[in-house]
Amino acid sequence: MFGGDHISADIKSMSRRYRVPVLAIQGVEDQHERGRTGLVSKQSRRTCISAVKKHSVRDTLVVRLYNLTGDEVDDTLRLGAPIRSAWIVDLLEERITQLPISRANELPLTLGPHEIVTVEAELEINTSTD
Repeated sequence: MFGGDHISADIKSMSRRYRVPVLAIQGVEDQHERGRTGLVSKQSRRTCISAVKKHSVRDTLVVRLYNLTGDEVDDTLRLGAPIRSAWIVDLLEERITQLPISRANELPLTLGPHEIVTVEAELEINTSTD
């Protein structure tokens, strides 16, 4: 049992304990290259990431997240590479509004009550094979 509402009791995080994590290994198989930061994370416990994918046409990353609460929530989306530019997009992934970038790999977001937000980010990715 828990006290309070589902947000203060952090039920979303509790439910993750019962899932089997996907086995993921960063770097190359012989461990010659060190692993790096994760692809995407968020700061607030009051939001949830529901989708991460490559844009179907552009070479960008699409992240969908939603507000679990009936209150406005400020959150920060962190990406594993520096961000060149980012936009709020609609459900058809058409760009609506360009977003400010607070740090090289962070996007500040404000989500209204129970709001779903889809973000498209163009990342600076080093593809050299030294």
